Amino acid sequence: MAKKRNTKKLLKHQEQPTPRPIEIKSTIKKGAILLSLFLIIISAACVYSNSINGQFVWDDEIQVQDNKEIRTWNNLPHIFVENLGAGSGRNYHFYRPLQILTLKMDYSLWKSDVRGYHLTNITLHILTAICLYLLINLLFSNNILSLITALFFVVHPIHTEAVSYISGRADSLSALFSLLCFIFYIKRYRSEIINTILVSTSFILALVSKENALILPFLILLYHFIFKGFKFQKFIPLLTISAIYITLRLTVLNFPTPQEQLDSTFFERIPGFFVAITNYTRLLILPFDLHMEYGDMLFKFSNPKALIGLLIIVLAAICAFKSRNINKLVTFSILWFFVCLFPQSNLYRINAYMNEHWLYLPSLGIFLILSNYLVLLFRNNKFKTLSIILCVGLLSFYSFLTIKQNTYWKDPISFYERTLKYSPFSSRIYNNLARIYSMSGRYEEAIELYKKAIKISPRYAEAYNNLGVVYSDHGMNVEAINSYKIAIDIDPLFVGAYSNLGNAYSKVGKPDEAIGTFQKALKIKPDLSAYNNLAMVYRDMGRTEEAIEYIKEAIKIDPTNTILYFNLGNTYAAIGKTKEAIEAFKQTVRLDPTNANAYNNIGFLLKSSGKNNEAIPFYNDAININSRLPEAYEGLISTFINLGQNQKAIEICEKAIQADPSHAGIYNKLKKSFR
Repeated sequence: MAKKRNTKKLLKHQEQPTPRPIEIKSTIKKGAILLSLFLIIISAACVYSNSINGQFVWDDEIQVQDNKEIRTWNNLPHIFVENLGAGSGRNYHFYRPLQILTLKMDYSLWKSDVRGYHLTNITLHILTAICLYLLINLLFSNNILSLITALFFVVHPIHTEAVSYISGRADSLSALFSLLCFIFYIKRYRSEIINTILVSTSFILALVSKENALILPFLILLYHFIFKGFKFQKFIPLLTISAIYITLRLTVLNFPTPQEQLDSTFFERIPGFFVAITNYTRLLILPFDLHMEYGDMLFKFSNPKALIGLLIIVLAAICAFKSRNINKLVTFSILWFFVCLFPQSNLYRINAYMNEHWLYLPSLGIFLILSNYLVLLFRNNKFKTLSIILCVGLLSFYSFLTIKQNTYWKDPISFYERTLKYSPFSSRIYNNLARIYSMSGRYEEAIELYKKAIKISPRYAEAYNNLGVVYSDHGMNVEAINSYKIAIDIDPLFVGAYSNLGNAYSKVGKPDEAIGTFQKALKIKPDLSAYNNLAMVYRDMGRTEEAIEYIKEAIKIDPTNTILYFNLGNTYAAIGKTKEAIEAFKQTVRLDPTNANAYNNIGFLLKSSGKNNEAIPFYNDAININSRLPEAYEGLISTFINLGQNQKAIEICEKAIQADPSHAGIYNKLKKSFR
């Protein structure tokens, strides 16, 4: 009996193990992990290699090409208190300092070489896919499932908008740090302080990458709901950071923007969400006709796509509910998709009813379900070959479409003209295409497109401003002034429009109005263009000391701007400060060794100071850079005459005639005058 009682006690003890619902075990061999990471990296490199040479398009003009904030590290603190478009004088509601920081890093490495920026985007996409792979391994301890899901994520063409488009990196940055935060939250370390630091830092970086990261606490609650009991103390850091972020965004970081969107109520926008669900489902399964700009459109509940979308949501909800105790992966995946998508559903009004790049993080849920059923099929010996064929076929199919879709982003004109076929209602497309036409000299077409943009969106401040620029370039200053004024009426904080208006006033001989306009711009924001343009007005008025001070203020904003140093040199020269002028021109050529005019000006100032021998190399540099620069030839000829080297002067005359025969008469007369 005693022996029997001992047996019972032993059995009782064995029946009470410590429950660990998702204990993370190191069941996956290191070699398998390394192979998986290699396949993820090589797949991304293959499908996005042809995007490397794609030009700057869409918002890249604002965030990269026209963005003064990214050209220097001196203004680093500014990016943490300004909106996304501040560096180019635009007003955005978005607060994404980490995105600007990565662009600063790119600019310091690559300057205007677009390939470097694309390389960064591809790298961010790879890192996000790796984090996704690691998270799924943590949740389900299944390397094959994790790898297939990550590969679908890497190669699917729906993500080209976030990867091939440079300014689309906000999505990958936000997703990368959100997934890292999730990983650190699940994989706890012994030190609670280290846990808190890792989770909090990742969450903060996600939030300053893109606003949709606010959904992360809800995703973690979803994790607890599906897999594991909830402990409030672990959740406190996320709640605290969320509260601080929301408070800041509603107060000091609440950036106003001009209202260009369609007026609508919450009830009117609901059908659009259902339509978006239908479109998203189709795009994830059959990703054809991908394009930018779906627009801020309204739909009726009777719309067929709205009805299909509602049905999809109902069926998904039923499936998620029924699968909770049978297949937690399915429930998790379905809810992940809708929770991630909710902030960008346009139920809370944003700038469109749908966008392809909004699927960047939500798509994980769909790819996880697809991968799960492929893995289940593979485990059945009867369908193992079929599962492999389906997996390879789908990955190849999506890879081919991604490579093809990358060409959509190859150059601005191709991009806008193709997008216009899909979105003829988009004022932004008309505006941006008009800007490209204007830069290409197609001014009449540009004016017509700007007018179409304004007709679609009568309160489109940027279109009015850009139309004013074209008018100004054509000498139509009255029309330009009117366009700039309308832009300012719509958006009183549009610094660029103030600068352009000031220039227009200066052109029509109204310096006082120009000065007042530039000063208004500077009250809004210390703007490089406003400082420089104000300086030029003061210089033309003979108020050179004031001009110099304003140019120096502009240089503080962008110490790498060659135009500013060139203007500073000319201004110093105008008041006889030769030494300072020469130094300003030398700084110009340090920053831009191809600036022939700066070399020529240095030569002129040295020659004028009696330093003829020192002037010769600078004139030669100017001619080597621009063989058709008459001022440099004339200055060099004059310098040799001053030195009594007439034969050298004759040789320069002959060289000038060879470079530009249209000036032969002038140089032949010069030769006769000193023979």
